[in-house]
Amino acid sequence: MANTSEKQARMNSLLNRKRKAETASQAAVEPSSGSSSIPDEKEQTATKLTPEEEEKRKATELILREAKMAKERAERVGPQGWLRPKSLNTNKQFLHRTLAATLPERKPKKRKSPELEGKPKKRKSP
Repeated sequence: MANTSEKQARMNSLLNRKRKAETASQAAVEPSSGSSSIPDEKEQTATKLTPEEEEKRKATELILREAKMAKERAERVGPQGWLRPKSLNTNKQFLHRTLAATLPERKPKKRKSPELEGKPKKRKSP
């Protein structure tokens, strides 16, 4: 009997500590909703951001988003997931030649041979 009562006491103390930790973290995240007329610091910064501050905020959000994606990749594929994926290399020489060949002003003009220019064309008689 003493063994079960000790287990229950331990479980209760563990649950109480867990509840205290949860309420403390919730209190830190959610400030108490008082009837104060002073707006929160977050509300003030959201309404009065200069363009420089707005860019800085967006940059930090982008960095955090990229870090989150890298973490997810690392969980899937291992430590190499932290590295950014390599972009596919394009064969620039092939691309340049293809584009040059498709442009109408770049196509080579067909020349008539000089000996055919002076001679009249022969017609076949039927």
